[in-house]
Amino acid sequence: MLENEIKGSLTYLTYGLEVKQKLYSLAINLLRAEGFSEIKLTDIVLKSDIEKLDFIAPISKNYFSITGTDFSMAAGHEVPFYLFLKRYLKHTPSFISPMRLFHFGSVFRFPKNTKFPFNLGERRSFLENYIVYKDEQDSEKYLDQAICWNRNLIKEVLHIPSIEVERPLITNKPFSRKTVCIDSITPLGITVITGMSYWHDDIFTKIFEVKYKNQRTNKNILAHTIHFGVSDHLFFSYLLNSHDGRGFRLFNKLAPSQISIILDKNLGTACKETKAITSYLKRKNYSFTTNSIARKKLNTCIEKDIIKGIPLVITILHEKEYVDVSLRYRGDTSPQKINLHTLETIDLLLEKNDRDITDALKEKERDGIVDCTSLTQVSDVLTQGKVCKVYLQNNNTSVKSFESQILSGEILGFSSSEQEGPDILANNPVSTIAYISRRS
Repeated sequence: MLENEIKGSLTYLTYGLEVKQKLYSLAINLLRAEGFSEIKLTDIVLKSDIEKLDFIAPISKNYFSITGTDFSMAAGHEVPFYLFLKRYLKHTPSFISPMRLFHFGSVFRFPKNTKFPFNLGERRSFLENYIVYKDEQDSEKYLDQAICWNRNLIKEVLHIPSIEVERPLITNKPFSRKTVCIDSITPLGITVITGMSYWHDDIFTKIFEVKYKNQRTNKNILAHTIHFGVSDHLFFSYLLNSHDGRGFRLFNKLAPSQISIILDKNLGTACKETKAITSYLKRKNYSFTTNSIARKKLNTCIEKDIIKGIPLVITILHEKEYVDVSLRYRGDTSPQKINLHTLETIDLLLEKNDRDITDALKEKERDGIVDCTSLTQVSDVLTQGKVCKVYLQNNNTSVKSFESQILSGEILGFSSSEQEGPDILANNPVSTIAYISRRS
């Protein structure tokens, strides 16, 4: 049922796409506030441009697909970006470090063994960001900035139930010295990677010979990059977690319409109540829609607005001797009657909408992570579709041993703990925590 609702979210065109666009616009505005500039890339690149990258393919399966043709297809925008960067630095000797760039658009992805939340096909939206800098000693600093941006967007702005971990060395991408990911917890019983930050160890800049000219020595020097970003998993993770059984719950900043005004068709938009309310909403810069309907369609219209996640519904109905104006907040079981002197109630309920959604999402995160002290408990928790949290030494030997005994899940990654706890395998005190789940 829930997956059907997610599919249905895209059928409310253009409404479903407007929610998605608002989410990405929010993320892009956060980037612009930190000095990032947009670049336009394509995922179609000349075969001659990537011939020297043949040896990368074995360690990054399906990185390139179309062979024996004039073009090749790159998964993601790493390759087109580094081609762009090489040419840009070649013609821009006054490179100012750091340079912050982002690209947003659909890119080609090979089908993986995933059903989250359903098969979207091979093209998905990605927001990919890069920090380009001169001094390798600044790597940790800029990696931390990338991690903080992902954390702020996913956990502080959208409040998506999630965990932040550093990928185990044994499962890390071979071309990344360090990978930090934020995995969203979902009601489907799996976690999905929602945001990632890569320290590529300059494999791309070295292969492409991405260099800048040092103005003091007049020598060409290798540039360094940090790569991070989010994908459509961000959008669907939010939708999955915001669903409350009746429909989606949208923060005011994500709702294309914060308020739906439903009018009795016998009144029309010229009645004084409608004029006063719409005038108030415009002064407050609220987004709203107005729809005139027959009374017999009232409940159906309200239910559709609830499914779509519109925070507040105002009904203006013609009764025998008066005009009834009521607010329907989706957390309430019955409408609230208001008059033109109490329109501030609208402000209070919209604020309450955001608080209620935040509280619900935080509760899902608390409920979705379980402290475990035995392998038997880990197996039981995984069958419930939750994330396990255990003390475990962060090394390849521990990861292999643990996953050989727990076949129903995998270690997502590790985080550090201020307090020590008994290693779930060796029972000696350790200060690293592993998170385990089923992942798509």
